[in-house]
Amino acid sequence: MHKYLLRLAVVTVVFGLLLGGCGPTKRPVDMGESHYKMAQASISTKDYTTALKHMLEAVRLKPNNPDYHRTLGEVYMYKKAWEQAEQHLQKALELRPGDPEVQHTLGALYFSMQRWDESAAMFRKAADNLLFHYPVLSLLGMGKAYVKGGHNTKAVLAFQEALERDPGNLRALWDLGDLYYIMHKYALAEKCLSKFLQIAPENCNVRLRLGETYMHLEQNDKAAREFREVANKEDQSDLGLKARAYLDLLQ
Repeated sequence: MHKYLLRLAVVTVVFGLLLGGCGPTKRPVDMGESHYKMAQASISTKDYTTALKHMLEAVRLKPNNPDYHRTLGEVYMYKKAWEQAEQHLQKALELRPGDPEVQHTLGALYFSMQRWDESAAMFRKAADNLLFHYPVLSLLGMGKAYVKGGHNTKAVLAFQEALERDPGNLRALWDLGDLYYIMHKYALAEKCLSKFLQIAPENCNVRLRLGETYMHLEQNDKAAREFREVANKEDQSDLGLKARAYLDLLQ
């Protein structure tokens, strides 16, 4: 009897172990991904210091994850730590060559660092990438970088390309119209600014610029019409006062 009970106890223990081995196993927690998600939550509330702590830990745990390096680079950008941002964005590009999201972000970084030519080059790469969802945004960034670098003709071509892809893009219409104005190409400026106001007639900044354009074209009646519109809508604001000053000048 004693031997039987002993055998039964052994069988019971072994059977229990086998059943335990067949049950659901707990997945190990991915701490790198946890820190990454917590960083994203912190970024959404603009708590960049906490986001930085989480991303540094995520990169430490997974040093070859390009998304982590890109996000860490973006957090450094928010904190205006340009050199650290460049280091991690370049690492992200090394780990995932040709990533248009990183190229666009590098374009924005170099713009902030006033490295105009490098900024334009990165924006160009992102805009040309068929996998990038926002090529027009990159073309606008490239155009602005060219303007800052003193390459107005190249900027015009960039803004025109943006409008070819998105003819109703208000930012592109403004950027190109304002650039034409600065370049004293008033007839071309008038076309862009007028088209802008057809889409968004309430924009008084653009309307004031259109009035100034008409003044240069010596079309004073049209200029006065635009200035009156601004003065009536803006009343005693700086914009309205400037419009009234122009109206006095035209009398």
